[in-house]
Amino acid sequence: RWEGQIQSETEVLLVIKTTKDLEAEVYREVQAVHSYDTPELITLPITNGSETYLDWLTAAVRKQ
Repeated sequence: RWEGQIQSETEVLLVIKTTKDLEAEVYREVQAVHSYDTPELITLPITNGSETYLDWLTAAVRKQ
């Protein structure tokens, strides 16, 4: 429900991979450009992963 009404809209799932220290910045950026007043922004923590992938992810999102 949104504002008391059942809504039927087409939505797209966006997955953004980042590190915990950049999470708030990602949330701010998505909220700034999203068409919804209240976009669904959730965090799914990485509880395990290959060391090489996690090293790559950390390096890939590092500010330059």
